[in-house]
Amino acid sequence: MSLLEYSDVVSSQNIYVSLNEAPLVTVIIGAKCKDGVVLVTDKKLTDIFDRIPPEFTNKLSGDIRHFLMGYTGLHEIFDIFRKAIVGDWVLTLNSDPYTFDNYISRCCPMIRALNGIARGPNYSLKVLIGKHQFKNTQIYYIDDKGKENKINDYIAIGSGKGEADNICKNLDHNNITMKEFTKPAYFAIMFMNQYRPALGVGVEQEDVPRVTYLPYDKERDEDATPEDIEEYKKYTTEKLEAVRRNLKP
Repeated sequence: MSLLEYSDVVSSQNIYVSLNEAPLVTVIIGAKCKDGVVLVTDKKLTDIFDRIPPEFTNKLSGDIRHFLMGYTGLHEIFDIFRKAIVGDWVLTLNSDPYTFDNYISRCCPMIRALNGIARGPNYSLKVLIGKHQFKNTQIYYIDDKGKENKINDYIAIGSGKGEADNICKNLDHNNITMKEFTKPAYFAIMFMNQYRPALGVGVEQEDVPRVTYLPYDKERDEDATPEDIEEYKKYTTEKLEAVRRNLKP
């Protein structure tokens, strides 16, 4: 969908979307590109009923080397999950160790168990995991039932999924670079921050989305450089201005 086509969709809808069901208020956008995997996230933690002011935090965690996790659902449940995984990793180190190949399957039953005590489906934990080891780098999505899904091109999860899909889903993910993909993904988050406040997606004033690269030619993940961020900000500013022009009566 082109930017102008997307702007037409925006102008024909109510800016404040319906909240018939409380959403998982966040967005994590990931893609397998030709030079690596990239994860782009917002930073907003929102009480879904607006009872308290929003907080802002990093939504990607790398407690165990080679594995980077993002999530939707309650922050408290994810925090329990992170600590449980690290604790289990330490306790089983000499008897039944975690490996690059079994890490995802070891996470699944924990997510299933935690969601069994959650307050309902709208609070359920869902996790996106980047496994990073040179060309073996992959994205996995673990749903609220604890089922693992290997992602070979693109995925977005959370309340911002629909908007992210409109902008990013039809890109030629496997044949573009991580930086080429990040431009529209970054724009998608900032668009939601400005034009879709009810989705609960956003960043603090003067802050930016988190962008993390998992390159195929490196062993460790790395955050976008300040120069990259400036490039993404420039791209987004131009696109948001085009949206504003198209929305004017």
